[in-house]
Amino acid sequence: MIANILTLVSLALTYGSVQTPDGRWDGTVTHGTLKIPFTINFELKGKALSGSFVHGDTRISSTEGSFEAGTVRLSFGASGPRLEATLLNGQLQGTVGTGGKVVHPFTASQFCACGYEGEAGPDISGTWEVPDSNLGLAIRRKGEDTLATITLPNGEWGPLTGRFDGVSFSLHYFDGARAALLEIEQRKDGGLELKLAEPGAEVKKYRAVQATSRKPSGP
Repeated sequence: MIANILTLVSLALTYGSVQTPDGRWDGTVTHGTLKIPFTINFELKGKALSGSFVHGDTRISSTEGSFEAGTVRLSFGASGPRLEATLLNGQLQGTVGTGGKVVHPFTASQFCACGYEGEAGPDISGTWEVPDSNLGLAIRRKGEDTLATITLPNGEWGPLTGRFDGVSFSLHYFDGARAALLEIEQRKDGGLELKLAEPGAEVKKYRAVQATSRKPSGP
């Protein structure tokens, strides 16, 4: 009898402890054939809700939002993505996208320090060049996380954020609209092997060399 009561109490704590979406949540969005991790922070004031996709020290924040009757709604600008989800038993399930048919399902749960997020791994910080392409890469370390910002002729985007899994760095980016996965493996010569995956495109493979280590051309 006592054991049954304790079990019921435990279940009640497990499934009833999260009643609002306040704080950090970690989720996975299905974007095309890719499953992309992401982090979002919520702040609830009454029924008004704000949310920010987190990429290291960068935030992409909602312009309006609400939480009512277990439903989360966020808008990221007039023409930006919309997020809608239901909070049930400590889980968020919903969609995010630009409306119409361009929406992507996701699930998320409140952050728990008990989860394994990978290791810090070797420090590959620096400015990297990708020969025979228009890409550049700026990598830095923040705590246990590695952050990579991709530079293009018309600007930059990122940072993609992640950790080391023992073999390579698995970095990810999702802002409600754009998504990407970047795998980085350090070569024995100090260079990097890159695999960049974006929805609707073939996986692109590159080799990167640290800018300060490139040999000057010519005699």
